[in-house]
Amino acid sequence: MKHGVFPFDEFLKEYDVWVFHPMDQGGRLVQLQLIGSEMDMDMVAVLRRPDFFSPWGDPIQYDRLETTELEKSVWLNRWYGLPSFARLYSITGDRSYLDDLLKLFRGWCAGNPVPHDLSEYFRSRRYTWKDMQVAWRAQNLIWCYFLGRNGFSSAEQQELLHSIAVHMRMLNAYFGEQPLSAGNHQSHGALAMLHATVLFPELANASIWRDKALKILDHHLEEAFFADGNSVELCPGYYPFIAANFRDAYLLCDANDISVSPRWRERLTQFHHFMNQVQQPDGTMPPINDSSETPAGPSLRILAKVLGIPADREPGRSVCFSDSQQAVMRDKAGAHSTYVFLDAGAAWPHHWHGGKLGFHFWHDGRPYLVDSGVCNYDDPLRVAWYLKSEAHNTVLVDDLGDADAAQRFSTGPTDVGSCLCGWMSTPEYDLATMSNAAFRVLPAPVSWIRQILFLKKRQMVVVVDRLDGATEHEYRWLFHFAPTTLRTSANPEQVLTGFDDGNLLLAPFCAEKFARMDVRQGHVNQQSRNLPAPVANFVARGARLEAAFLVMPVSGREFPALRLQQTTEVDGVSLTIGLRGEVIRLIIPNSASEVRIETNTLNEVMSEALGV
Repeated sequence: MKHGVFPFDEFLKEYDVWVFHPMDQGGRLVQLQLIGSEMDMDMVAVLRRPDFFSPWGDPIQYDRLETTELEKSVWLNRWYGLPSFARLYSITGDRSYLDDLLKLFRGWCAGNPVPHDLSEYFRSRRYTWKDMQVAWRAQNLIWCYFLGRNGFSSAEQQELLHSIAVHMRMLNAYFGEQPLSAGNHQSHGALAMLHATVLFPELANASIWRDKALKILDHHLEEAFFADGNSVELCPGYYPFIAANFRDAYLLCDANDISVSPRWRERLTQFHHFMNQVQQPDGTMPPINDSSETPAGPSLRILAKVLGIPADREPGRSVCFSDSQQAVMRDKAGAHSTYVFLDAGAAWPHHWHGGKLGFHFWHDGRPYLVDSGVCNYDDPLRVAWYLKSEAHNTVLVDDLGDADAAQRFSTGPTDVGSCLCGWMSTPEYDLATMSNAAFRVLPAPVSWIRQILFLKKRQMVVVVDRLDGATEHEYRWLFHFAPTTLRTSANPEQVLTGFDDGNLLLAPFCAEKFARMDVRQGHVNQQSRNLPAPVANFVARGARLEAAFLVMPVSGREFPALRLQQTTEVDGVSLTIGLRGEVIRLIIPNSASEVRIETNTLNEVMSEALGV
């Protein structure tokens, strides 16, 4: 059979398979649990263990496993491991890699015949022969075919080609007939269709199915992303996977003389810019919504090579993604920058978490205030903890989070009305204004506006929340810390992390506003591991309440000598920070006007007070 040009060989000489094309987040979370790595050598070593598959039976009963551990079932069904064998053969020439690949492939095929009635199967709650399982198997098998093409016999090549043709028919039956959407499953299905039809142009109906695939991908280029480049799913961890789908489709078309519109390069350039701007100081994507900390560096370098742009661009300074309601604040580029990520992103039908208006805080290469992230989707903690507002740096009203209020009192159960409605960035500070309408649907409505001020030279963050209700409510502030111990001071009520070197202080400007403060235990997920982590809770009662907090890096292990004051002005809130002989006065406006910052020495303040 005639072959198209496989354009990935040069990249796969340098990059492991799942570094070059990152997995979807559901697959990655299971991968890290089962394999502990995304490297090909590690994948092959684990899959070669004689006891690896034994927990699921011999043969594996996928229909039964789908009812108890769906994500693990689909991970096994997607053949993620096969291209790792094929790549190692392509590098070493060791035929044993292909032998083991074929053994796994044949064993699966023998136990999973194609369903007879596809329409009935697609309506069922079975997953082996539909959706992303078929797309990943098709893509992975095609990569195996080309990476092992110098080692497979003619009969083995025909065996693989037969399976590729079967998967192509299933892809067209499932994805080719779907209404166009904006979800990543459909765009990845189209990528798999493009692989098969471009690289095996003599397959039946190849040109028709190729055109369908390009139609789907063209649609997603416009509808699956905001104008600012962010994905509509608002999951940064998914972004390298989604960007790789379009990058690889572009490479397939370019290598095989298939013309695409200039919009493709525009979007790929935008994808590079977004990942570069959003990546955390350690080079990973922030774990917002259903996201893990996916590395961004390899995706950025590969995209830069494809686009012919410099590969060593440092992240810029602060940036607001106004269409998607997220923002990044930075004082400088590099691993030791202070980094603040803000999330006011609106709801999406899948992968969305409650607890909007949350933020992360990194300093000098370490995360201090974090989002809890997400666990393996099979884990009961995903629903019991990670999806809930309580797992995020947010505010609860009468023990309800924004998602709780929306689900209980609104006809739009995931519409919390969050937005990033104001942004100002200067060389001295960034100021973001966010609002959340979820609590306006309560029987006794509450409006909530949050402002976050980042003082760049001092690497401090000030959080101001304005809660306005007609009757009294209980308001609870949640601050989630990375795994560590927390120390508290009773007077005034402050929180300090317990690391051996650098630490973070969290302090309310007016401790008298709060009825109590306590530290509870929550969870954070780091690289698919659930870890205990402390959550600082500040609780107050009232109808209308304005509360401000200082978030400040501390070089040592002791609470600093600090004086904080808060007063309400006609045009905003006035805050005073007294620290190390310096007094900083801030006026944070209610409107879109500039922040007023005054700095004096303590002697100057005393002289002014005495009228000297």
